[in-house]
Amino acid sequence: MVDKNLELFDCGHRACGGCGAALAARLVLKGAGTNTIVVSATGCMEVFSTPYPETSWKVPWIHSLFENASAVASGVE
Repeated sequence: MVDKNLELFDCGHRACGGCGAALAARLVLKGAGTNTIVVSATGCMEVFSTPYPETSWKVPWIHSLFENASAVASGVE
């Protein structure tokens, strides 16, 4: 069951208004729930969602290089 009030990708990010990636992250995390670890490769999502010292992620989040993201995700237990 999806909790409509659960926000695991919170406001405060710096994505453009109507950004598809931000909306997708928010909705996927609503469905996935709190028992989720996000692995994100370098890119727009990493830049606008984690400006130091802030983050919009309310779940564990790991940043890796482009070519390493799948290897990092395979090691998450």
